[in-house]
Order: sequence, then structure tokens, then C-alpha cells
Amino acid sequence: MLSGNEDFTESLWDIIITSIHQSLDITTYSLRQLMLLFHANSESFYGDIGQVKVATRKDCTVSEFVRVWHLAQQVGGT
Repeated sequence: MLSGNEDFTESLWDIIITSIHQSLDITTYSLRQLMLLFHANSESFYGDIGQVKVATRKDCTVSEFVRVWHLAQQVGGT
């Protein structure tokens, strides 16, 4: 883009900008979903409206369950 920018037509620039916009949307989707839980100027480090739900398999061992439970507590902030 930097070396060929003088040769680009307006329609090529439209394609480039649209592609960059879509790639950023796709790349940052998960982060934006996570950030929905936080509000500007909030003092809560763990999110304002977030809630963690955990599902485990039926054949999960007790030690696996405890590990997942501990991780959920860390994420949930409790």
C-alpha cells in the first residue's frame, strides 16, 4: 500500500479501507465482547455487569472440577 499508493484509484482505496475495517472487526470481536462488561470511569476491576457460568462434562473428575471452579472464581472476581 505504501509503495503503490500513487497508482491506486478511488475504487481500489475503497476496497483497501473496507478490507482493513473488516479485518479489524473480525480480529477484535472477542475483545469487544469482553469489554461490553465494563463501563467508562468504573472503579470495578472485574467488570460491572459480568457473570461467569461454567459447564463441565459429566465424566469430569473432582480435581478437574475444582480447577475449573477456581479459574471461574478468578475470572468472576469473587
